[in-house]
Amino acid sequence: MQLEAIEARLHEVERRLPVAERPAPGASPADPAAEQAATQAIRGEVAAIRATLASFRGDTPAAIELAQQALDRLPAEEPHLRGILANILGTAYDASGNTAAASQAYTEAAALCQAAGNPLMALIALGNLARLQETQGQLRQAADTCHQALELAAGLEGEPPPSAGMAEAGLGKLAYEWDQLDDAACHLEAAIERGKRGGVVELVVAGCTALVRVYQARHDLD
Repeated sequence: MQLEAIEARLHEVERRLPVAERPAPGASPADPAAEQAATQAIRGEVAAIRATLASFRGDTPAAIELAQQALDRLPAEEPHLRGILANILGTAYDASGNTAAASQAYTEAAALCQAAGNPLMALIALGNLARLQETQGQLRQAADTCHQALELAAGLEGEPPPSAGMAEAGLGKLAYEWDQLDDAACHLEAAIERGKRGGVVELVVAGCTALVRVYQARHDLD
């Protein structure tokens, strides 16, 4: 019912927008271009809301289509909203199996979110990008992305967010693959600790599982 109410409000907003080809009555000759740009921006914001709702519903095709619509209509001077939309695109492409498009979207999302002063969303994008790079065998790129995430997290005030723990876990897994077992253990222990502090059970479980493999490789469990 709440979604229906939101959609009804969005339809009402669209109904009140002026027709692009027909300037509002009384507008001066210099106004139509600015008015059309403002109308496009509002239509972009409406599409962004619909893309977010589609993402929450798990409607991947709709999320992709609506996010693209929003990005096409929003001005370039909107890095905050464009960064969120790029993250939505990345998630949708990721869910649909389009790894290349997802990686590109997450890369753009990280850059836009940092430019907009939204480091937490940038960290999420970097974490997802590193995961995709690892699954594609781009291990060095994945390590670079994890280091970038940790550098970003280090500049934040207070306790680093759980997404920084994902970067630690990623580096731990990569170090294990490269037989750098001491480094792997250090990163994974840090990931587990951050997962415990943030209450992220999945991070703790993943970190402990990987750490057991490291201990076995070092014969610490003998």
